Amino acid sequence: MLKRAQQLLLLLALSAGICSAQSHWVTAYYAGWAKWNATPVDIPQIDFTCATHWVLFEMNPTVTGTFDGTNSGIDSTRLRQFAAAVHAAGKKAIIGTGGWGSDYTGAVTNPAASVGFLTNIMKSYGFDGVDIDWEPVPAAQYANFASWVQQLKTAMLAINPQACLTAAGLGFDQGLVNNKQYLDQINMMTYDMSGPWPGWVSWHNSATFDGGNKFPSTGSAMPSIDASANAYLAAGLPAAKLGFGIEFYGYVWNGVNGPMQSGFGTVQNTVSYAQIMDTYGNLPLQWDAGAQASYYSAGNQFVSFDAETTMAVKAAYMKSKGLGGVIVYEVAAGYRANLPAGSRDRLLQALKQAFEVASAPDSILPVVKIISPSPNLVVTNMVTVQAAVTGSVPIAGVQFQIDGKPFGSELVYPPYAAAISTLALPNGPHTIAAVARDVAGNKNVAVVTVIVSNDGTQQKVVSRAVYADSLQAPFMNNSWGAVVDFLSTAQVSPQSARSAKVTYSGWGALEMLSGTWSNPLPVDVTQYDSLRFDVYSPAHIPLMIGYYVGSNVAVSVSPNAWQTISVPLPSQPFTRFFIQNGDSSAATVYFDKIQLTGMVKVATAAAVEGQPLRYALEQNYPNPFNPSTTIRFSLPVAGHVSLIVYDILGKEVARLINDDRPAGAYNQVFDAASPGGKMGPLASGVYMYRLVTGTFNQTKRLVLLK
Repeated sequence: MLKRAQQLLLLLALSAGICSAQSHWVTAYYAGWAKWNATPVDIPQIDFTCATHWVLFEMNPTVTGTFDGTNSGIDSTRLRQFAAAVHAAGKKAIIGTGGWGSDYTGAVTNPAASVGFLTNIMKSYGFDGVDIDWEPVPAAQYANFASWVQQLKTAMLAINPQACLTAAGLGFDQGLVNNKQYLDQINMMTYDMSGPWPGWVSWHNSATFDGGNKFPSTGSAMPSIDASANAYLAAGLPAAKLGFGIEFYGYVWNGVNGPMQSGFGTVQNTVSYAQIMDTYGNLPLQWDAGAQASYYSAGNQFVSFDAETTMAVKAAYMKSKGLGGVIVYEVAAGYRANLPAGSRDRLLQALKQAFEVASAPDSILPVVKIISPSPNLVVTNMVTVQAAVTGSVPIAGVQFQIDGKPFGSELVYPPYAAAISTLALPNGPHTIAAVARDVAGNKNVAVVTVIVSNDGTQQKVVSRAVYADSLQAPFMNNSWGAVVDFLSTAQVSPQSARSAKVTYSGWGALEMLSGTWSNPLPVDVTQYDSLRFDVYSPAHIPLMIGYYVGSNVAVSVSPNAWQTISVPLPSQPFTRFFIQNGDSSAATVYFDKIQLTGMVKVATAAAVEGQPLRYALEQNYPNPFNPSTTIRFSLPVAGHVSLIVYDILGKEVARLINDDRPAGAYNQVFDAASPGGKMGPLASGVYMYRLVTGTFNQTKRLVLLK
């Protein structure tokens, strides 16, 4: 008996640290039943390079000690197919057992049958390990479970010295902690931590921290990943063996529009990320700085979920806490089959990037083709550019260029199209390029030459009214979280008889739709260059203006005076725009003279060669970054420029620019190790940078990941 125990300890020692080829694990679950989804997601559609370990889920324990995968569509063919696909990506394949409502009593009391069944799967199909999911291990079975886990791990190591035995825990599970010496991963299922239960308020289903928030009914802290991790660490579990959960599902709370609100109605759980993005993805993404959690606020709905940007935040938390890794449940829920190839699994790709999952280098260049304009086309005023891109790995983005200089922001979603003004270009030939970049860093370019001919006298397109004393056709009211009176006389701007009185709820929005849902009429951005409106608010209020096809613009309205706001239009046609309350409190705001401003067409002789065509604030690169990154912006005219970096709470951390600048394109380096020379190194996390110049005001996120 002593000799056998010594052999087991030796095998455990040999397997330590080699269950994963990198310093942390990313264990992703693929549910076998996903092939039966309304939109099927099967094994060939999964990019297995994005995680270190892959669990084929689930085979349920039976009373006789065997396991049955029938309800999950797991048979010999899919076992073989799954292991082959995972190994082709150089990752570990694990057979998943158990799940919600499962009972391992038959397995732990019939160890010969259950251990033999699982090790036979490893031998027959080449699996690298087993995942245990008893939620939780009942105290009455602690002794049987301990004996079974030891026997299972011994048998697994005899087959494969690098075999992995992993376990998932719902809440704190003492049964798992008791057997930590046999388990390579103990993963907390920290993604169903809130719900419509008595005494509750709305809360994130996977908050990183409680943010100082407490239950109004009890005064105890709201649940969080950090609290769960601290419970396991306090029980003596080594941090290197502990992981936490990320879910590709979310929750939709009805009757509320944010966290920590009472009076909610029904709550939809396990709503797939794909469904959330299809339904709410055009809304501005909200961020709870205290909880370190993303969400959408949609009128009277609070949508709690993990966004692409949240992956970097959770990776930073894992590193700062010294934890062993994460689990992801489950990847098929993040697959957006209705998007073009290369964009269907962006959440999974964001996970891979944030957690630095290593994979074999890909050197195949993406294939890029400019569909329009055709070569040597003579263009006047505006030209619409569109590119088609495919690749062996997903496409990260497409950047258009004019004569070798970037135009606008990199487009990260298809269609890859933009309307480009040629008014600042001299007559003659010019090159338009589309530079495609894939997630492996490979780049390729397509170039077409056009002939610019802008001769003619200066003219101005007539502006188009959206609201002028009344709502103008073809626009219709599509507001959410707001009540609109288009015939108000309570507060009227000069030379007007009426105004649009908007009574906002927290995060509500005045939204205009051009045409109807069945017959939308896109706004021609070759004819209009800005959205302009007059606004009056009895109190200071932040507003967010967006078009659903480009970056949102934040503005601030001073109290008790009419003022005019003008923001640029996106480069792509759009059918809707919104003016959102940027605060969680209710507010009443008056609007008038809402219009699309006509674009001025100038004679060619007045153009300045190389001058930017419009204001632009680009996404910083690289992002995430450590310790420095570059922020690029463009000014079509000279003016005072303010470029400031804030933390997620709105506190200024660096003032990069605050002076007058001539028209041109600029690259500003931000060094987080010494931001602005004002303070020490910044901590990992999400920060915001804002450019203010003239009537242009735009904010973007950047992620510092150490």
